[in-house]
Amino acid sequence: MRVKLLKDKRNQPIGCVVVLSGGQMGWSLCNKKDFFVESLGIEIAAGRALCGTRMDTPNKLERLYRKMTGKL
Repeated sequence: MRVKLLKDKRNQPIGCVVVLSGGQMGWSLCNKKDFFVESLGIEIAAGRALCGTRMDTPNKLERLYRKMTGKL
């Protein structure tokens, strides 16, 4: 499992993208009013990857996924 943390302009973590060995992608973004908890974010992203649901994934995260998997 590969994990990439997403950071805001102040270099604070705000989310993550997880890519499993089979190429499944999951993501988690924190609400602007909340604090990002890395372990919880990874758990949510991994769960989404395992479920295989395609929620409305932000374009920025799709590009990051392609970069992480080499599917440019």
